Amino acid sequence: MLAQTHSTGSGQAYPERPVRLIVPRRLGARPTPSRACLAAEMAGPLGQAVVVEDRPGGALTIGIDLVAKSAPDGYTIGMGPIGAMAITRHMVAKLPYDIERDLQPIALVVRGHLLLAVSPSLPVNSVAELVEYARKNPAS
Repeated sequence: MLAQTHSTGSGQAYPERPVRLIVPRRLGARPTPSRACLAAEMAGPLGQAVVVEDRPGGALTIGIDLVAKSAPDGYTIGMGPIGAMAITRHMVAKLPYDIERDLQPIALVVRGHLLLAVSPSLPVNSVAELVEYARKNPAS
């Protein structure tokens, strides 16, 4: 979960209105179940609705950019999948935000596992063999 890095310090009671939870993926993509559960669980202690907004596209950057550029008042938070936080910045030449400067992690919501799979016709049986195969066959 992510929030804008700055705070306004306005002194008003928080929250006075619903909170937006931005998810940078389409409905049906992971983390669909966690977003609904999270919104429901947050609403009770906050005393306000948590409205989930799916903002897919741009290799996850559209939703994350919306969070990064939102007012730093705590009313817009976002889910930051590992792809958006660790991988996309190495694949997208010009991100419209700086992850370290513009976003602040506030909670670990979901743990998951990644799987590396290859076709059974590929002559490899380990990650090391896959790396070696890729080096020898860069056009494959």
